[in-house]
Amino acid sequence: MRVGIIGCGNVSLNLHLPAIAAEPNIHIVAAADPTPARLELFCQRAGLDADACSPDAADVLARPDVEAVLVATPPRYRPPIVLAALAAGKHVLSEKPIALTPAEGWEMARAARSFDRRLAMVHNYYFMPDLAAVKRVLDSGAIGEPYLVILNLLSVEDRPGAAEYRPIWRHDASMGGGGVLMDILHAVYVVAWLSSSQPIRAVSAAVDRRIGTLSDVSEVEDVALCRFEFDKGFGLVNLAWGDGPGGVEVMASEGRLLLFYRSFGTGAFEPPEQLHVFRGKERVPAELQPDRGTPLGMQPIWRDFAESVERGREPIAPAEQGCATLEAVLGAYASASRKRTVALPLDASDPVYYRGIAAVRGTKAGAEEVSVPNVEPVG
Repeated sequence: MRVGIIGCGNVSLNLHLPAIAAEPNIHIVAAADPTPARLELFCQRAGLDADACSPDAADVLARPDVEAVLVATPPRYRPPIVLAALAAGKHVLSEKPIALTPAEGWEMARAARSFDRRLAMVHNYYFMPDLAAVKRVLDSGAIGEPYLVILNLLSVEDRPGAAEYRPIWRHDASMGGGGVLMDILHAVYVVAWLSSSQPIRAVSAAVDRRIGTLSDVSEVEDVALCRFEFDKGFGLVNLAWGDGPGGVEVMASEGRLLLFYRSFGTGAFEPPEQLHVFRGKERVPAELQPDRGTPLGMQPIWRDFAESVERGREPIAPAEQGCATLEAVLGAYASASRKRTVALPLDASDPVYYRGIAAVRGTKAGAEEVSVPNVEPVG
């Protein structure tokens, strides 16, 4: 599969590029980024000629040799690029979140179906070995049905964006759509996955921005405490940029599971060290497998995407899942603002559905017009 990269920031350079390089049947043939230094650096690392590199995403989409694209721009700029890519006949792997609003996300999902293209999400935590080990235990029935799944990610590293662009763009709600909860929304689809892949029916949450923990220009939260309700059971997701504890704990009908990381830190930022499984008082054997591929499950997410294109099957995380996850995150923000539980999915008449976090935070998210690349539709 020949791919183009749209957005050459740190995630593309440090995670996607090595993952693609490790896959013999996936090849980067073009790249685009409006920041000259980032474009030059990425193209050098990827071994691309100058004529394969452009500041304009439309140039990548116009290339007949590009079968699929990665859209790894800041979330604010994703929807028009994804829609243009689909119209140009390209399959799309999108970084998360899919968009800043569910209205935009569902428009993208419908467009993918209309054009018969794959639109997949970078929900790479499905392939992280530590979480896969937890899922295997739960699927085996060794401790019965999960009732309460707790994910603590209270020592997330607040890593800056590319220095040549805007290093703290994730602290701008109009660019990223939220703070630590939107940044690490992986925890939301993971808690549903570990809860027997049930849809989330409701959410209640509290968010906070602690004094002195973020830059004065920040308008987003650095702590989010969320309770998700399923038809059977609950999920608790606690996130923070900082130095709090991390781990996974599961209360099931016949036992319990506990996963801890080095220094009791947060998964994805510290290696897993301890997996304890008990059926009653009896220990159940369970093993943690090392991550033998590229970090954070990126290589298998690319392999899954390529296979979904080649075989005409659904990817592990289609656009619809990206939309549902986004709704759960925005529902949490709405709950924190309204001081009540919010039902999911969101009603299309709810301002949060079509305005995103701007509807509950009074931010300027969505105020600036975003141009759509000018490409001709296929067919």
